[in-house]
Formats: sequence, structure tokens, C-alpha cells
Amino acid sequence: MKSRISIEELRIGMFVSRIDESWLKTPFLRHSFKIKDQEQIRKLRDAGIDSIVVDTDRGPPPDTVTSETARAKPPPVEDEPKHIPLAVGKVEAGDTLNFDLYYEVSETKRLFLAAGEIFGPDEVKALSGGDISRFYVSGLQEEALSAYIDGKRRKEKKEKAAPYSEEEFRRYSNEKEAHYTVDRGLLVPGTTPGFRLYLKSGFSIEPLVDSGNGPDYRIGASALQAVGELVIRSEDVPAYRDYLRDTLSGAGQDVKVRSRVARETAKISVKDLFDNPRSGENIKKTRNTVTGMIDIIMDRRGAFTELLTLNSYDVYSYTHSVNVAVMAISLGQSLGLSKGELLELGLGCILHDIGKSQTPHEILNKPGRLSTLELKVMQAHVVGGHEMLLQHDDIPTRAMKVVLQHHETATGRGYPYGLSGAEIKLFGKIAALIDIYDALTTDRPYKKAYSAFYALAIIGESREDFDPEIYDEFVKMLGNLV
Repeated sequence: MKSRISIEELRIGMFVSRIDESWLKTPFLRHSFKIKDQEQIRKLRDAGIDSIVVDTDRGPPPDTVTSETARAKPPPVEDEPKHIPLAVGKVEAGDTLNFDLYYEVSETKRLFLAAGEIFGPDEVKALSGGDISRFYVSGLQEEALSAYIDGKRRKEKKEKAAPYSEEEFRRYSNEKEAHYTVDRGLLVPGTTPGFRLYLKSGFSIEPLVDSGNGPDYRIGASALQAVGELVIRSEDVPAYRDYLRDTLSGAGQDVKVRSRVARETAKISVKDLFDNPRSGENIKKTRNTVTGMIDIIMDRRGAFTELLTLNSYDVYSYTHSVNVAVMAISLGQSLGLSKGELLELGLGCILHDIGKSQTPHEILNKPGRLSTLELKVMQAHVVGGHEMLLQHDDIPTRAMKVVLQHHETATGRGYPYGLSGAEIKLFGKIAALIDIYDALTTDRPYKKAYSAFYALAIIGESREDFDPEIYDEFVKMLGNLV
């Protein structure tokens, strides 16, 4: 039961249901919480709050709190203890914190999340607007904060440890390149796909037991419940394309299915291009793919999320290229680009890693840090891809700039030319931001993906490397994903 009481009646143990003020005018970001100490009451009183709504189903009503100690005025508060700054990206969604988390407004510290509570979806959403750039922890809780940070470091160190041998990785790298990932959501139990399904989990790629041995087997329902990534042999991609065509013909007006089929078809087109990057016909197909994605994104608000491959279990160049193009087109639309500009931007982004078609897959797939020589080989994909595309005279100049500038940074710390500021074109700035974001939010066999929120926080810690207007607009666009 909800009941309005005066601030003088508020006591420890009561559950605040609502505060009739903007969160910017109160000392708390969340307006529903349990009163745990007199300090919370003092802060509400000092903020000029006269009355408050409490939920008596979740805490005691006013007339049941009779303790003279509880009713006494709060003792005078000593000087505020020092506060320790904490980068937003250091706190991970889903964690239960053992310290109070504060943020600052007009040089005043306000409680963001109390100790013992989960850093959940509400907190992630509150940060998506970019108003809070840094947290603070009371110096009185420094020991609890240190324990939390140490736990994070131990976890990261454990994740970095390679749980595989060099031979296992070499075998996996070869097997990965011989397979192609498929969308299990478009596979229908009982149908005859014409290709055999395999399950990729960690460094293992094994045939699914219920996939059958002959060309006429049917997809079993249990196959679609397997934990891992469903893949097929690369030589079966044409059969998968035919299966998608049949799926599309039976989709009718189901726009979500049609969008997912468009995404899968786009990935196949990009794979064909990576297999034969000098083919003019493949370039033409890729351009048509980008035009199709633009039509879907412009036709329906939010449709871009249906074109993304989310929670991928591993990096495939064709999946990454499509994801970057989709997000870039949607971001470009938010920035007010014309349809013609979106085509050039999308084409550049879908081609941005074309140079990796010539990079040894042992380097592309290698976990951990690359050697100096390997790093140079990897970075060569930028200039190599640009030179490769110069053979095609129908690729717009601005699309070519994406290929050449997607690893440059505003601070001049990027490559291949160390460009900075205005030297980097708009399309290059967009691609650079999204390229990093998609890489951070993709799983590896040896490392879990970061959440969307945590990835943005990591990028935010190096925000000076990116155009601030583009970064802010990108955070807004991804609001429904984080």
C-alpha cells in the first residue's frame, strides 16, 4: 500500500516508493529504495524534500515505528570523508557491489547505488545518456573497493591465460576457416536443408549427432538447442543460400524474418568478396547488398538491430563487416546523412577489412598479443585493402577513405599514417568507432565478449580518440541494446 508521509516521519526501514522531484534535484538517482541509515534521511531533508511516498507492503508504516532512537533527529554529520574516483567502465553490469557508489552533480556527491545492490539494467540505462562520466566511492569503503578491483584483475588474468596448446590452436584455426556460421533462428526443425550442421564451441568443431549422414537428413529440434555456434562446411554455402531463398519465399509479410534473411544473404555476399576480392561482379553484389540494408533501415525505426549478428561466438570477417556497415548506416541516418551518402558510407564499411583477405589466418585468429612482426602484417591490411580496391574504378572516393582511415584516431595515435583531428574524414571517424565497438562485443574462444554497456565504457575511457559528437550519437542509438 502506498502512503504519503512528511519527511519528518521517514524512518530507517521504510521503503521509499516515489519522490516527486527530478532525479537531478535530489541526492539519489533511483527514486525507489529502502532507507538504511539516518544519512539518507538527512540528504533528503537537505535537498528540500517536504513529503515522500512510501510502500508499506515493503516496509513498516509510520505508526509502527515507535523506537525513540529511530524517531530521534539524526546526529550532526561530520565532514564528508574523501571520495575515491572510479572510472565508469570499471563497474560491470550484473555485479553486486560491496560499497556505495556515488556520482557528482554541481560538486555534490549523490548516491547512485547502495552497497549490496546489483548493478543491473536500471543502472545501465541511467548511464546510457552520458551524463555521468565518473563514479566515486567513500574513502571509508576503500578496503571494499580494493577487494572489488583485485577480484576484477584476477578474473581478467585468468581469462588471458591460454587454455590450449599451440597445436590445438593451429588445428582450430584451420578448421574455423573451413566452416561458415549460420543463423539457427532461420533453421526449421523437420526440414531438409541440403547441408550438414556442425557445432563450434570453444576450440572444438564437431558434427551434430542428429544431423544425419546423408544428403536427405532432416534438422532435428535438439540441434537448435545446442550451446555454441552452428556452422556448416564452406563448400555447403551455396546450399545454405538456397535454403535462405526458400525461407524468404515462405516468410510472407514477416518483416523480421525478411530482415534476418537479408542479413544472412549479406554475409554470404561479403564472404564471396573476401574469397575473390578482385571480382567486379562481387563488388556489384556487395553494393546491392548495402542498398538493400539501407532500404530496410530507413523503412522501419529500430530495424537495424535485426540486421546485426549479436552474441557471435567468434570473429568472422564477413560477420564483422556486415555488423559495422549496419551500425554505420544507422548512425549515419541519425547524423542526417542523405541516402546517397549512406550508400557510400555503408559500402566503405562493408569493405573496410577487405585487406584481411590476404592476411594469414593464423595471425587473424591468434589469441593474445601479436609479435612485432605479426602486428605489422596485421596492420598492413589497411593499405593492402585500399590498393586492392583501386583496381575497381566504380568505388566512390569517400568509401575508399573508410578503408584507409578506419584505424586512425583523433589524437594521431592510429595507423597507417597517424592522422589526427580534421585530417580524418567523417566516414573514417564513424568506421573507427564502430569497428572497435563490434570487436569488443564479440566472443572469442579464449575470451568472453564485453556487454554493450561495458564496451562503450571502455571506449569512453579513450574518448579523446573519437569525435565527441559521433560518440554521443552512437551511445543514444544503442540505447535499446544496452
